[in-house]
Amino acid sequence: MKKFVRFYYRCSFKVFLWAVLSLIGFTVLSSSAFALQWGDFTYTVSGGTITITKYTGTGGVVVIPSTIDGMPVVGIGDSAFDGCSGLTSVTIPNSVMVIRGSAFAVCTSLTSVTIPDSVTSIGNSAFSDSPSLAKAYFLGNAPSMGSQVFYNCASNFTVCYTAGSTGFTTPTWYGYPASVCVLPTVINLFFFTATPKSGKVILAWSTESETDNAGFNIYRADSENGEYIKINDSLIPAQALQPKVHLTSL
Repeated sequence: MKKFVRFYYRCSFKVFLWAVLSLIGFTVLSSSAFALQWGDFTYTVSGGTITITKYTGTGGVVVIPSTIDGMPVVGIGDSAFDGCSGLTSVTIPNSVMVIRGSAFAVCTSLTSVTIPDSVTSIGNSAFSDSPSLAKAYFLGNAPSMGSQVFYNCASNFTVCYTAGSTGFTTPTWYGYPASVCVLPTVINLFFFTATPKSGKVILAWSTESETDNAGFNIYRADSENGEYIKINDSLIPAQALQPKVHLTSL
């Protein structure tokens, strides 16, 4: 009887120890899975989709990726860019469906934002307290909106939407001035390279489409957040029907 009890106790202890170690291993694994990093973006993965939870860069012109490791970026998380005073421009990819609360709040240098037609929901105060934000361009139908999404933005703030889109109202929408506008042409780069050669820099780029695009200007600056100066003498014409590789030397 004593041998049986001793054997049982030892087995139970081993099982308990295994369970504790497994739980610790699971906790460590789970923590790392929810704190992944890609460039300046912290993100989480759920069901094969990605939500950006934090931007860790300094700002300037920021392009949010449409995919990371082959998985679509479908959300911008709560306060992901909150307080990024250096953010001057942000490209939200057409994969994003949800922009959560305060995602771009207190982005004091942001002057305009384009909401792709994939977005179906924008959370409370998503762009609030961004005093330079004067335009919000919506490329699709009206998404569901939280409260005070554009609260305390520029005094001349306006919502712009495309003709034929549904869910918007004029002259105001959710209390913000709103009207049908001519939206800026969105050009997606297929590739871009800059190659030094013989004391110059050769720029080459191609786009996926150049319909309704008049052409290109090239700007340069000493730093990402520095003053940008146009360096081409005249507009580099677009190729509306058949986009081609553009070459220019500086």
